[in-house]
Amino acid sequence: MITLPRRKGMWIWQLIYCLGGDPGAIGNAAKAAGLGHVLIKLTDGPAEYNVSADKAKIIWALLSAGVEVWGWGYTYGSNPLGEAEKAAELCEQYSVAGFVIDAESDYKAPGMDGVARTYCATLRAILGADFPLGLSTYRYPHYHQTFPFDAFRQYVDFDAPQVY
Repeated sequence: MITLPRRKGMWIWQLIYCLGGDPGAIGNAAKAAGLGHVLIKLTDGPAEYNVSADKAKIIWALLSAGVEVWGWGYTYGSNPLGEAEKAAELCEQYSVAGFVIDAESDYKAPGMDGVARTYCATLRAILGADFPLGLSTYRYPHYHQTFPFDAFRQYVDFDAPQVY
């Protein structure tokens, strides 16, 4: 059974700028804010992200504070296999509860349906059918008709639209 993120949550883009990257401070602040989950950026394309922070200690501090940890990553679609393989590798390495795909304007180009399917199918093949995957992208699909929503939604379990 797929478990979705629970209660209110927070996305962290740059760990070193979040309370100076201090694991204990991050865990305490998340607990004090009553967060149920935190999403940490793990990948940017095929590269690991937040390499200057001690992700393992931060994740441990969050889990110790009773906060579920999810990963997220930006995908450009220029190397769907490499991007998906790196995302899956880091999800397994850090034992995150799930992963949210951040796909945006790069996927509006013609022919990106197949790229989206390759990326998502690779993630699913490595992480398995029971690993929760979400899609974070445009809030209003009708304004973004060239974005391959259907291709991503074949593989993800939920949407997490970007609302600013």
